Formats: sequence, C-alpha cells, structure tokens
Amino acid sequence: MSVAQAQPSRRVSIALPGPDEIIEGLSWILLGIAPLLINVYNVDAYRTVQATTSTMLLLVIAATWITKVTIDGRWAALRRMPLWPALAGFFAWIAATGALQTPSLPITGLSLLNLMLYMAWAFIVADLGARVPGFLWRLMVPIGFAFLFNNITAVLQHRGYLFQGATQDGYSGLYALWPFKGQGVSNYFAGLQAPSRLGSAAGTLGNQNVLGGYLTATVPLFTLMPLVVLARWQDCCRWCARTWPGLGGEGARLPVFAFFGFLFVNAGLAFASLLATDTRGAWLGVAGTFAVGLLVVPAFFRKRIEQVPGRQRASVGIGLVAFVVLLTGLAFSAGVTPRMLQEKLSNTWTIKQRLVAWQVAAEMAKDQPVVGQGVGTYKIHYFKFLARHFDGKPVPVYMHHRYVQAHNDFIQLAGEAGWIGLLLGLGVLGIFWTGIPRWLWRRQPEASEALLVLGAGLGTLGMAVFAVSGFPFHIAASSAVFATLVGIVLAPQWRDRLQTQAAPEVVSEGSEPGLPGTTAAVEASATTGTPAWIASGVVAGLALSSGMGVLRHYEADMLTKAGMDLYKQGDYATALNRLESAVARDPERGDARLVLGILYMMTRRCTKAEEQFLRAQTSYDDVTLHYYTGRLYEGLSRRSEARDEYLKARSYFPEGEEVRKAVDRRLALLERGKLDPAAVEACNPVSRPATP
Repeated sequence: MSVAQAQPSRRVSIALPGPDEIIEGLSWILLGIAPLLINVYNVDAYRTVQATTSTMLLLVIAATWITKVTIDGRWAALRRMPLWPALAGFFAWIAATGALQTPSLPITGLSLLNLMLYMAWAFIVADLGARVPGFLWRLMVPIGFAFLFNNITAVLQHRGYLFQGATQDGYSGLYALWPFKGQGVSNYFAGLQAPSRLGSAAGTLGNQNVLGGYLTATVPLFTLMPLVVLARWQDCCRWCARTWPGLGGEGARLPVFAFFGFLFVNAGLAFASLLATDTRGAWLGVAGTFAVGLLVVPAFFRKRIEQVPGRQRASVGIGLVAFVVLLTGLAFSAGVTPRMLQEKLSNTWTIKQRLVAWQVAAEMAKDQPVVGQGVGTYKIHYFKFLARHFDGKPVPVYMHHRYVQAHNDFIQLAGEAGWIGLLLGLGVLGIFWTGIPRWLWRRQPEASEALLVLGAGLGTLGMAVFAVSGFPFHIAASSAVFATLVGIVLAPQWRDRLQTQAAPEVVSEGSEPGLPGTTAAVEASATTGTPAWIASGVVAGLALSSGMGVLRHYEADMLTKAGMDLYKQGDYATALNRLESAVARDPERGDARLVLGILYMMTRRCTKAEEQFLRAQTSYDDVTLHYYTGRLYEGLSRRSEARDEYLKARSYFPEGEEVRKAVDRRLALLERGKLDPAAVEACNPVSRPATP
C-alpha cells in the first residue's frame, strides 16, 4: 500500500456566512464607508453618491433580514418588537397623505422608500443586537472609523490643509495624483475640498451642516466610550492577558490603558471638530445632550459612584479636567478662538435665511394643516410659498438661492405631512426617549451596557435638537447613524421580551448559548417549506426592482449634470442627448427638462419645448423655468401667458438681482405692446439664451 493510499482522506469544509453574518458585514460598509462618499455638487440629498450607496446597501440588508425572518417563522414574535406600532402608525400617515397630496408621486415614493428603509434598519439592529452576542459592540468599529476619519479631516481642513484643488494651471494638492479626475469616482476627493470652498471645516461629509448632524449623533456616544472601558477594566485586562500571554498580568493593563487614552483623545478631537464646523445648531445639539447627560448619568450610577473609593473618584475628576484642557487646546489649535466664536454667533445672515425657510414651511402647513403638501415636496413648492410669504413685496436679497430643505426638519414635516404628521413624529420620539429611563431603572443592567444605551439615546436627542436648525434627517450618513442608535437602545428591550417569551420553553439541543429566543418551539414553528421560499423570492424581486429604480435616478442625476455642463460649454447636440437620456431614466428631473426645453427652443421645436416646460413644473419650480416659459410664450405671441410667467419669475427673486432685472425688461416691453419680431418668427427669442 502506498503512502498516499495510507493517508486518510480529508474533506475540506468551508463555512459559508449566514444571513446574520451577511447583514453584519454590510452594516460595516454602511456605517464605516458610506459616510465617506459624497458628491458635494448635488443639492438633492437623496441622489448623492452617499445616499445611493446607503439605499442600495439597506435594500440588500432588509431583503436578507426579511428572508431570514420568513424562513425562521418569526413574524408572529416580531409583533412584540418595541416601538414598532408607533412607527408603523407614523409611516402609514406619511404614506397616505403623501400619496394624496403630492404633485410628483415618484419623488414622494422615493422619499417614502428611504424612510421605510431607515426605519427597518433600526429594527434590524435591534433584532441582531438582541440575538447575536457582541453585535452592538462590534458596530462601534465602523462607526468609530468614520467618526475619527471625519474629525481628523475636518480639523485639518479648518487649518487650511487642502486635499485637492483646481487652479488655472490645473489640479493641485493630492488630487493631482488621482487618475480619475472629473469622473464619478472622484466624488470622494471632491468632498475633501468642499470646506475650503465653504469657508469652514466639514470633513469628508462635504458640508458643515452634514458633518454637524453626524457629530451631534456620535459625539455623545463616543464621549462615554472611555467610561465603558473603565467599567470593564478588569474584563479588558483579562482578555488582553489571554490574547497575548507574554504580557503577563501587569503588562495586560498597558494596551487597555492605551485604548482608553485613544478614546479619550478621540472624544476631545470630536469637540474640536464640532467647533471647527461653525455649525451653531450642532453646538446647541451637543450642549443639550450633555446637559441631559450630566443629570441622567450620575443619577443612574449614584449608588455605584458612592461605592467607588475617594481616590479613584478624584482620579476621574482630574481626568475630566484634563479632558476640558485637551478640548480647549485642540479647539484652539484648530483655529477656534473666542473671537472666531463671537463673530460666528454675531453673524445673523444665516439666521435670517433659516427663519424665512421655516416660515415658508409653516405657510405650507397653514395651507394644508391636516394632510400637508406631501412628503418630499418642500423643494417643489418652495418658491411659490416664498412669494406668498412676502405677499408681493420684494424678496430680501439674502434669500436669493433655493432652499431644498427647510433647515428645520420638524417644521418641514408639518409642511409636508400636516400638523397631525408632526404630532405623530414627536409622539414616536417621546415614546422612544421615555422608554430609556424606564428600562434602565427597571432592569438595572451592568454599567457598560447602561453606558452604551445612554450614549445612543443621548446621540438621538442631540441630532433631534440639531434638526431644529438643520436637516440631518435628509442626509444618508446621519440618518443611518440615528437609526443605528435607535436600534442600539431597543436591542436590550427586545432581548428582554425574547427571553420572557422563551422562559417557559426549553432551549433546543445544540442551540448557541446567549441567543435568546432560540427555543424548541421557535425551531419547530420555522417555516422552511415552499411558501417561505416563494416569499423570499418575492422579497428579493422587490428589492432588486427598487434598487434598479434607485440606480436609474442616480444615473439620471449624473446625466443631468453632464448635460448642463455641455450646454454651458456650447456643445448643444451632445447636451441634448445627455438630457434626453436623463429624462428617460427619471421623468421627474425637472431641472433636466428645463434645459432640454431651452435646447428645443434653440432648434425651433416650440411644441416640444412647451411640453418640457409644463412637465417640469410638476416636480420643479424655479425662476429660470418661468422666465424661459415666458420667453417661449412671447415668441408664440401669447402675451397674457408670457406676462403670467414673467410675474411668477419676478416674484421669486430679490429686487436688484440680475435675474429680476432681466424679467423686468421683458415685462416692460410687454406692457408697451412690443414683441421681438425675430422671436415671433422663429420661436427662438435668442440665438443662444443667456442664463438670466
């Protein structure tokens, strides 16, 4: 017998990841990488690189989780999930009123899809956090990576370290080494440069408001992380001793202390980054969370604090003083000085803008107080209600640009879903926040878990406070973190309910310890037959079709931008092709239809131009759209319609601006009964329309 024959055969088995492992891997991408992807040139938060990536990831995650729940037969058990009845009622109202009121069902539908996915993500985090040991703690790794990366880039940019740039001589900085200049993949590097254009630090998220919302959710969480290490100090030391036996008992403390120091410095860096963003709403949000935290955290840990020796309490006090000193030093080194803060606080320009934007949303709610205007429609109705707010008076100069969001998510919710929608939303938050202290005082969890829940809950509070003067719920990165924090808070509550449900039953043989809810009854009721697989196929098909729709919207966005650039460069034929492709992919691209209509005017296709202008107004409202519609009607000798369009355009823009001056000139000619003969003859007011 040969040696080869004598050797026993070995079968190599490869353990494939299960649904829970797939979801956890995708969550790392969602929370760790998606916040680093942004296209800063796009004002529509739902169509950025970051938003598209996040939506696609959430679609796959949701489909995987739904399939897992269906096969396991756990739908009946999920009816006891905390907070879901309140969220379901809120979503049902938003969906019903949105479908009833919206002028553009696809835009409202995309908003509803995103809202549903982020709500589902909160429940998925809660479910996995309750069933999979260590899942919540492992989520701190991707969140912490994006958190630290944005903090560092924000501070560096505030100090003037430009990562890329564009000059007359070409590209400069690190961007000069990037081989894909001008392509979609360069959006990441474009985001790095955004703060130098905006005049304040914003990290890779690309805008100080975007980073501000992200930080208000994450700063409270990571500020408490050093305390988590202190609470689990002995456990961490034992883990290090087991992992690196050569360190010995005393040596195992060194890596734990180093990790504690890293978290300590990271928290200080976060405060410096927060101040460097110049975002006053974010400052207020974090200040609010710490005011609440200073009341809640000591109250919950009062008995445990009393048991700590006085020497250790003094050490903690010294550490807090050192933290304040560290924070002050980092902020000052980042260029955040008292004078800078005073100048920022005394600058009322942006405050005036926000107040008007809020009043516009309030006007929308006043117009439809019960059902609102439809979710996602603030940007469509903005100019109309802006003009109504000023009641025919000139719009102030500081309101010369479009507001896509109201910069107050709560008032915008009232404008889009009515006052009932706002009350339902506030009710969900109230139920969520009041449930945190009830659970903490009732269950009295160990210190590390309590700190994690408190940090997550305070983070949601901070982001909600910032939402009073910002739009964090319209941004993918901050929305994903907010939903994650909600899931972290709900996870232990869901775990308790699963354990209560499983208490009378016997755990099945071979079930993994520490996974509540894995019982013989649950396993026996698992639906593994044909209906479950059919349901899984339906879910996968719906996720795939939804994903294709999201990608088509994103492709339309890229084609629209390319078409507009080509139009400005004078390449009208190629621009026409790009814009027609954009409209074919997303019929609701009103800005694409506007430029497409201008191009049709230039080629004397007046009927097609009018079709584009009128169709654009269902999903897009802008001074330029009404100006060119007026020019078209003037060329067709339809004077009254031209005058109406000019008057709309005139009411949308401030006195003295070039756009308003151009409109006033056309109105003056119409009032004198004069039309351009060449325009009437050719239906082409100008050989190349100049942007007013």
